[in-house]
Amino acid sequence: MNKDTMWKLIVVIALFASVIIYSNSREIGASTVTRAFSSSTIQPGAPFSVKYTSTASRFWTVEETVPIGFTVTLSPIRTDWSFDSTTRVLKFYVQDSTDYTVTYTASSTTGSYTYNGVFYAYGDDNIYTIYPPWVVSVCVPTTEFTQHLQDWLHGTITLNQLIPYVKAYLTGGCA
Repeated sequence: MNKDTMWKLIVVIALFASVIIYSNSREIGASTVTRAFSSSTIQPGAPFSVKYTSTASRFWTVEETVPIGFTVTLSPIRTDWSFDSTTRVLKFYVQDSTDYTVTYTASSTTGSYTYNGVFYAYGDDNIYTIYPPWVVSVCVPTTEFTQHLQDWLHGTITLNQLIPYVKAYLTGGCA
């Protein structure tokens, strides 16, 4: 084998190795971002948390569509997040397989609300869905309604204090 052929072979091997290393550094097929709600049943206007967990080995962006009537509080306050009140999209960053918790405040209107989101990695052109879309029920628990009814019957709260619980329970009570 002459010198010229040997150098060409070394260059080809180096290029091949570079491509393999680069493609492995972009490997994301097994990576996910998941969300875990502190509860799937939330009282109207009550705060609750969602923990986002990334199995990514790089920097990830999460874009979550927040239901109408819900508000967002990131804790601790970060400079690398945004919330668009028109599109209802919360955008924040997850790094190095870390968890991040977002605190939301539920709508004051009872009903079922769906969270949908996507994530993508730095250096990757693909967008991945956060599975599953999560349905949250905003309702007044039977036990809370019953407690307030008993309080009214015993004279510890007024009828005006009871009425919001009656309305909420009749329009969106849950067990």
